[in-house]
Parts: sequence; C-alpha cells; structure tokens
Amino acid sequence: MSPFEKPALRFYNFDWVVAMRRNAIDFETLLRITEGFCKEKGLDNSRGKRGRPPLYPMSVILAIWLLKTMLRLSYRQTEAVLRTFLFQNVPDFSTLHYRVSTIEEELWQEFLEWLANKSTDQEEIKALLVDGTGWGYGLPFYQRAKRGQEIRKIKSHVKGVIVLGLTERGHRIVMGASLGRAYSDERKLFLSWLNGSKLKEEGLYLVGDKLYGMSTQVLKEIIKRGWIPVIKIEESLHKGIKEGIRKLAAKSYNDHLDIYKKRCLIESFIGTTKGMYGSYLEEKTQDRAFHVVFAQLALWNIGNIIFVLFLVTVRKGIFKQPQPGLTNWKMSCRVHSSWRNLNKST
Repeated sequence: MSPFEKPALRFYNFDWVVAMRRNAIDFETLLRITEGFCKEKGLDNSRGKRGRPPLYPMSVILAIWLLKTMLRLSYRQTEAVLRTFLFQNVPDFSTLHYRVSTIEEELWQEFLEWLANKSTDQEEIKALLVDGTGWGYGLPFYQRAKRGQEIRKIKSHVKGVIVLGLTERGHRIVMGASLGRAYSDERKLFLSWLNGSKLKEEGLYLVGDKLYGMSTQVLKEIIKRGWIPVIKIEESLHKGIKEGIRKLAAKSYNDHLDIYKKRCLIESFIGTTKGMYGSYLEEKTQDRAFHVVFAQLALWNIGNIIFVLFLVTVRKGIFKQPQPGLTNWKMSCRVHSSWRNLNKST
C-alpha cells in the first residue's frame, strides 16, 4: 500500500480566510515570521560586530522583500505602499536595493529549511520531488521577437532546480532550491543542493524524470543517503542498460510506479507559483532575479505555516461553523495571535 493512500481529509471553507492565500499575506504576518527566523539565527543582533550597526534589522528587510515579491511591485512602489499604509520609518528604495544585494544564497537556504521545519514535522515527509524550471528577466520583448536557434543567444533567464517534500497528507513543502545561469545543467544544480542539504532522514522516495537517471553520480548520491530512487531510466537503442547502479534504479522505478505518478505535483506546483507571482521577473540583473525566486519559494512555505495555524484555531473550536460576523481582518488577528503564542512556546 502506498504511504499516500490515506482517507480523504475534511476540508474547511476557505472563503472565510482570504488572508491565507499565498499572494494575499498581510505585512504584519510576514514581519512576525521573519522576526522569528532572525531572532533564532541571531541575524538582528549586531553586538560584537565591527562597524556601524544597520539602521533597519534584517527581519524588516526580508519582510519588505517578501511583500515586494508577492505584490510584484517596483522598488519605488514598495516604498510608497509602506509609507502610505503601514508606517513612516521605512527604508527608501535605494537602501532596500543595497541591503538585499548583501543577502547570501546560504541565508535563503536556511530560511527555506526553517520555514519547512515550522510548517511540518520532518518525519511526516515521505517523498522528495525534484524538477527544473526557468524564470525570465531583463528583456521580455526581445525574447518574444526571437524564434528557433536565436532564442538560445538570450542569456537573460534563471535556471533552477526545486526540491519539494511530500507528506502523507499530500502537503507540498519547499525543502530547497539550487539556482544557476541560463541553460545550466539540472543534474549539477541538484548535486549542488544535495551537497549543502542537511536532510538526514533515510528511506525517502526521490522522484525525478529521466534526465536525472542519465547521471550515475546523481544515483550514487541518492543511494548513499539511504533514499529510494524513483527515476525513469531510459534504455539506449542498441546498448540497453549496462551500469549496475542504473539497473538497480530501473528496478526501483518499476517497483514504485504508483509513487512516480506523484511527479505531476511538482509540475503543478511550478505552474501555480508562476501563476501567482509571474514567470517573468522584473529585475535587470541575475543576482537580483535569484533573490526574487527564493522569495517566491519562501512565500509558499509561509502559506503552509498560516494554514497550520488556521487548523490550530479550528481544533480549539473557534471555527467549528461559519460565523456571519467574522471578517477577514478578525481572522487575520487570530492567526497573528496564534503565531505569537507559538513563538513564545518555542
């Protein structure tokens, strides 16, 4: 029996909680989550460091960048929105531009892992789904005008590999990502994520397409970690499958065809995120585009956290039945309260 063959869950009326949508998260929730992350990692503490302490803590910069990515705003629009609707003492667009440029990729990876740990127990993850995709930036009109071989001359897009964790209940969690330049090899990007990953659970299914089955190095790393490769192995026309490790992976694929069918979930995930935040990144440089992609993936995990907090309030009996007088603002306040209590308990 597949670990994913579980009884259907009882779903709730999501019309009550419009604020739970991943592209409609309010700034206060984003700020509370980034404050929790930075406090745990010590990023807002500038004591013992040389130089003048930053005027705005890293938690504020991360929250503003998440808001900008979610609403697809320009730098000046982001500053105007914050000054108009939230508070006056906000970083200007040039300060935001500089502070984001100082964020390392390792920090984004830690943020994704931290959000994944907050949204679910690592032991609930039964499979990892891996797939590659791309995001354009810089020259949209030039790209639309070119066809065929000329399109390969365009270097203004980001190539990335996304790794999703799939729980028994079917929840998808972003475990990490590896980004590279245009037309980067997905297998090398995946190996780069593997080398830096702190995921130690054994017995996980690793689901990927036939591209990853062409690399014996990828298969060796998967088996070395105690994971079960569920990767389609394609035979050549005349030679067939010769390497022993590829034969082992082919047998594993045939034994777990029901698990391999879950690969469609990462394809739908990519389509959903690009539908919410756009497949074209309105940035001029590759490094800046990297920050936008990581923020998009972080927003997905933040949506999972808000969903978990909503279920906590349901279990406490707050939303046993629809309440006519319950507004989205009141719901948002209760979610904030649950997040505050969760931080105090941890």
